[in-house]
Amino acid sequence: MRNQEFETDDLGDAELTDWESVVSFAGEFAVFVEERLSEAVEAD
Repeated sequence: MRNQEFETDDLGDAELTDWESVVSFAGEFAVFVEERLSEAVEAD
């Protein structure tokens, strides 16, 4: 899969898509962590 990305002419588009998915994942992960932290605080 990775090798195929490097062989394509649209490398910039591939990188942009990767960044979008990374940012999206980071946002979802931040929400997940925030929920877990608030649950831990409430448990105390």
